[in-house]
Amino acid sequence: MPNHYYIDLYLKLQGLNQGYKTVDEYHKEMEIAMIRANVVEDKEATMSRFLNGLNRDIANVVELQHYVELEDMVHMATKVERQLRKGHAQPAFNSGSSSSWKPNLKREGTVRPRSFVPSRTELPKAKVDVPTDTKGTSETQPKRTRDVKCFRCE
Repeated sequence: MPNHYYIDLYLKLQGLNQGYKTVDEYHKEMEIAMIRANVVEDKEATMSRFLNGLNRDIANVVELQHYVELEDMVHMATKVERQLRKGHAQPAFNSGSSSSWKPNLKREGTVRPRSFVPSRTELPKAKVDVPTDTKGTSETQPKRTRDVKCFRCE
């Protein structure tokens, strides 16, 4: 093999990080990259390499523990990842973000399948008559359910 091939593999290994991958996917990719680049290092260096590539929200919890084996570190990182997913609807998997808050865009009372996205022209317009004369006895009529048109069934 040409010399630049191993240099490229080593550079890929050096820049490897978790990103949008799961902890297990990241660990497998790191192991494969180390085998391909023919890197043999002590276990502390490998554990440090693994921890450095993890997403910050996972790495911050994992680095507080003391580990002897890489497998224990991977197991703990997987547990932390599961807890973050359970606690948040969608965890932030970008290491530059310090906040994992996502706005809740669901409205109460409306249930729509994800595949149903009506166009702007299909939305029913609710017309409410606002009385201009407050002295009169005109009332606003509530919207009747029979006036609602279902665009999904058409």
